[in-house]
Amino acid sequence: MAAHAIEAAANSNLRHIILVTGQDGDAIAAFAAAAPKVKRAHNADFQDGMSSSLQVGLANAPEGPVMVLLADMPMVSSAVIDALLGAWRTDAYALIPEYNGQTGNPVILSAAARADAATLTGDRGARRLFDGRTGVIHHPVADAAVLHDFDAKADFSR
Repeated sequence: MAAHAIEAAANSNLRHIILVTGQDGDAIAAFAAAAPKVKRAHNADFQDGMSSSLQVGLANAPEGPVMVLLADMPMVSSAVIDALLGAWRTDAYALIPEYNGQTGNPVILSAAARADAATLTGDRGARRLFDGRTGVIHHPVADAAVLHDFDAKADFSR
């Protein structure tokens, strides 16, 4: 599953890719060995939840806006990634893809959102930073892949 997400990122217009690994990190990093723009950052505290992985990725990313891709969303294509990159505005706080009125991933975080993400804890991502916030772009996409993550066995039967 992670190999598909890594491949989509590597084939997109992203300039830098930080692959955050945790449990089974060496095995997952092996999928990225042939992608020269992928840099690995290991999250030794992966058991602390998604926020710790987000913070490791942000700490290792170049300054400026970042796109947060999730390895459990392997159906997100490089075309979707590139469409979101093209929709980014420098005056935005964040950009969230939206399919038929439902928000999904990957998201793009501004420098301000990155700083706010440093305060997150637990097994939740940056989404809670967006509630009631101005400058959040809800960008419509035509691909339901932005909604589908694979967290449980039942998710594979969709």
